[in-house]
Amino acid sequence: MRFYDYKAQSTSSEVHGSIEALNKKHAIDELNKRGLKVLKLNSRFRFNENIFWIFIRQLTILSNQKITLAESISIISSQTDTKISELANRINIELENGKEFHLILENLFPKLPSHIIGVLRIGSERRGLDRAMCAIVSLKETEDALRQEVNKALAYPAFVTLFSLIALIVIFDVVLPEFANLSESIKTNGIQKIILTGAGKGYSTFIIFFWTVLVIITSLELGKRSRRIATLIDTLIEKFPVVSRITKSRSAGEFVNSLSLALDLNCEISDGVRLAAGSVKNKLHKKKLLFVTDELKNGIPLSTALNQTLLFSNLEIASITIAENSQSLTQTIKILASEKIKTRLKKLNLVTQILSPMAILLLGGIIFIIAYTIITPMLMMQNAIG
Repeated sequence: MRFYDYKAQSTSSEVHGSIEALNKKHAIDELNKRGLKVLKLNSRFRFNENIFWIFIRQLTILSNQKITLAESISIISSQTDTKISELANRINIELENGKEFHLILENLFPKLPSHIIGVLRIGSERRGLDRAMCAIVSLKETEDALRQEVNKALAYPAFVTLFSLIALIVIFDVVLPEFANLSESIKTNGIQKIILTGAGKGYSTFIIFFWTVLVIITSLELGKRSRRIATLIDTLIEKFPVVSRITKSRSAGEFVNSLSLALDLNCEISDGVRLAAGSVKNKLHKKKLLFVTDELKNGIPLSTALNQTLLFSNLEIASITIAENSQSLTQTIKILASEKIKTRLKKLNLVTQILSPMAILLLGGIIFIIAYTIITPMLMMQNAIG
């Protein structure tokens, strides 16, 4: 699917916009179905996520200097970088056509995380866009710093794993075929027979495994573009307790981060919950959190409604209950959002610390099994000859 910018004539006026379609023909057919006569249709230049963050950082700097959104975008559009300039010009055109800022970005960057768009939506609707941009830039810097630490921690395990794969391919394709012929007359146990059946199949097995994993990952990524398939994937994830616990914690973190900003911008609690729920990526969790808004309108306390979603721990629910009774909900939600980030950092640090020794153990286990398969029969042959 590709995005196309169009200029078309309706029954009353000339309209501009964008549409997602397989190709130009499908785009024109779809616009004709809408009662529009296409005057101009251009394939959209695809902006990547790096362009988005460069643009947002520049926009944040200008907004902090009390420059209006329109003036800031105009300044950015005058720079020499063609990609940033084109992005700014396109956003400016969309704003002039009456579209909201966060919806424009959502359309231009369809792969952007939903919680980022959710925070921008809150800022846009509550006239706190400058604070919303500062919030997502700060979050991005935290995530980048964390990603760098994770990459450093994963470098050694990745090297060990790669070395293990190369060693296995060499052993199975070079060593084992020669040994398999010699071991036909020797009695071998079950484990040795299983390993010897892989003689000469190391590289081919790796290729099959590689393409299988690649196809699965690609299918999942493409499937997420369909709401029905995305909901199905989220439903299947709920069946696995460990993975489900991780996704629930992530959704809760996205929600409290956005709710913290909404309350900080003086949102009513029901409006804040509605806006914050829109920033949650998981479809099932988003549906549960949107239902919280209805519960609040019926007079149910926030802590009780959130407890029914099963996304928050007992300690978090207790903190929210106390905050409601002490009129300190904004401060408590902000603390919970900060704690969620700290907890995530601790868990990732723990995982990265475990991966290194696990990789070494994996390599040692592989070497032991291969050595056991080869050396044991050789000793048996030596004893028989002796």
